[in-house]
Amino acid sequence: MRVTDVRRIRDSARDHIVLLAETDGLRRLPIWIGRDEARLIAVRLLGAHLARPLTHDLVARVISALGAACARSVSTDSSTRPSTRLSSWTA
Repeated sequence: MRVTDVRRIRDSARDHIVLLAETDGLRRLPIWIGRDEARLIAVRLLGAHLARPLTHDLVARVISALGAACARSVSTDSSTRPSTRLSSWTA
């Protein structure tokens, strides 16, 4: 899956979706997200750079510096944090 778009819907500043697409297929999956999350994903999709790293950028850099990669991240519902599995650990 890959992120293909972030959109505001229903003429509301609060309702946004991120659109996921299969890498080798035609299926699409819309996921409703908050305004702040939509803004940050849009910044990444546009390739814009901010003055300081955002939390997810910092975590990604730390994982990479440890020689690991995110193999899987699973969230069972919106009220819990995802369980994340790292792979290729070399430290």
